[in-house]
Formats: sequence, C-alpha cells, structure tokens
Amino acid sequence: MPRPNSRNPSPIAFAVVTAGLVVVAVGVRWLRPGDRDSSAGAMLPAVCGVALDTCPRALVIRLNDGWHVAYDTENGRIHAFWHQAGPGVSFSGLVTDGQSEGLNRISGVPLWSEPRESPWKWGTSPARHRHLGWEQAKDGGVRVVRELQSPDRQTVVRVEEAPAREVADGAWERSFVVAGMVSEGLSLDLPGPSSVWSVRSGPGRLESASLVFTGDGTVVLSRRLP
Repeated sequence: MPRPNSRNPSPIAFAVVTAGLVVVAVGVRWLRPGDRDSSAGAMLPAVCGVALDTCPRALVIRLNDGWHVAYDTENGRIHAFWHQAGPGVSFSGLVTDGQSEGLNRISGVPLWSEPRESPWKWGTSPARHRHLGWEQAKDGGVRVVRELQSPDRQTVVRVEEAPAREVADGAWERSFVVAGMVSEGLSLDLPGPSSVWSVRSGPGRLESASLVFTGDGTVVLSRRLP
C-alpha cells in the first residue's frame, strides 16, 4: 500500500510550552523505504516531505551518488531534478531553524523541471490528478503513486512512477507502471526539446514533446542530460 498522502507535508517538529514560551525542537526526517519511523542515515534512497522553494507540497527523494528529485504532489509533476553531495536541501524556516522568513531551498542547480501547471493531459484537456503517496518497489527503490481521471470521470488510471536512474549511456530513465487504460488518451507533457527524450520500451510513444500512453504495462522513458 502507498504511504499515506500528506496534503501539507512538512518537517517533523515537537513543541513544548514552558512559562508562556514555546520552545521548538526540530528534526527533519528522511524516511527510507520499509522503515517509516527511522531516520535514513546514509541509506539510500530516502524520502522527505517538505515545502520546497515555490512548491508548497514537495516529495523529495534522495537517490544514489548525490542525485535528488522533488515531486510537486499537488500537480503531479517533477519540481526539480538536481545533483548535490550531502543533504541536497537547505532547510530553513520557523520549524527548522527559527527563521520566520526562512524557506527550504534546493542545494544545487536543477538540471530539469516541469512547468508549474500539471503536465498530465487527457486528450487536449487536463487530466484530474490525485496523489496517493509513495511506496517501496520490489527492487528496494521508491515509487510515487497517483491516479489520473478522464474529464468525464469515466476512466481512472493508476500510474506508479519510479524516479530517474542513470543508465550506461549517460542518459536517465523514468519508468511508469500503468493500470486501468481502456483506450488511448492519457499523456504527459515533457520539458525541453523532444529530441532529448526517447521511449525505450513499453506501451507508449512520443508525439511532439509529450509521452502518450497506449495501454497497460511498464513504459520506460529516457532523457539525455546536457
């Protein structure tokens, strides 16, 4: 089952009231698959739900070798994909370091991100998106789980996305496990020129700068990095 979806993910904080004063002890916790209650330490991957930059509901996944990806769970898009040794996120704010005007920020330079609006479409109309949470995959990694609904609400498709992983030729792969397709119509708008993307396997094809899902199964999408 997917991890519960937090509509307002935030760092874990504990408050103690003493003599009219509020003392906040903070612990930002990276969760590793299979262990909901332990900090991640050096184990990878790890997951943390925070407000990040301009994204109020981000799910940050720490991958191998300093790579990170942050999902905008409200709109079902990749907020940022970047490389940074160490935590990858600079935590700041009232519940982390006491700075009332602080903001959690990415530590590093994003290599790509998706537009602010939802990239999921049904035909030419926006698909209805619902974030269901995240779960541990059989290979020990993490999958982000979502439902996409047609505008007439007659079709609901479940999509489990595994974050990008580096492959031998220097490209990065994203895989999508799709269930519930009854006909074509669901697509994902892709950032950047279409020439950097390719479908390696599965029931999907590229049309201009969009990935069109053509049936149930696992679609493997590849992107070349600059």
